Amino acid sequence: MISFIGLGNPGDKYQNTKHNAGFWVLDELSRRWKTVFKPGDGKYFFVENKTQNILLVKPSTGMNSSGIAVRDIIKNWKINLSDLYIIFDDIDLPLGKLRLRSKGGDGCHRGMESIIYHLGSNQFPRIRFGIATNDRLRPAEKYVLKSFNKEDQLLADETIVRTADAAESIIFMVYIPSVFQVSSAADSEIEKHKLFQVAPAPVGNHIRTTPNPSGIIGKLFIQLL
Repeated sequence: MISFIGLGNPGDKYQNTKHNAGFWVLDELSRRWKTVFKPGDGKYFFVENKTQNILLVKPSTGMNSSGIAVRDIIKNWKINLSDLYIIFDDIDLPLGKLRLRSKGGDGCHRGMESIIYHLGSNQFPRIRFGIATNDRLRPAEKYVLKSFNKEDQLLADETIVRTADAAESIIFMVYIPSVFQVSSAADSEIEKHKLFQVAPAPVGNHIRTTPNPSGIIGKLFIQLL
């Protein structure tokens, strides 16, 4: 099973803060796939597709205790660390940038620090969502708990879409590679780099984007789910 765990803080107070970038990405994936998060057997909410062995999880422990939920998730679903993708905000990466790593340290991120501590390992992949802007970045604990300004939020919304696209790409290219053999039409679209065409769609207080239903990959993914 492949799992994507988005980090953030639960509750309306933190919903639109930068520290919740991981939650935003999972909300976008859930909306695309027409699924709803439900309470888990532990401090987390999840979406599970048993047919394709895909799991989305949002810990409800609070950012600094994320490792408790992740430990329970691995135990309950027997997930290999190599199939555990953590999505989280990174203050050392400019807004609009993403970075995928197969392993590494916590980067002074309290949520990642908790996960590495409770798992006793840092040998798992992660997707870092850049949140650094021209605003004052320090102290970091205050910066990450503020919302983006209106202009930066537009770029953040675009980054949410690209991060969700990256997650879907990982699923297709690593875990469901046969999907690329379905037809010459799909091959043609892939060749043209039109895997994830986007169109505006309102989500909460933001205007976010979603794959155009006419896109080949978008259709395939909904059919697979």
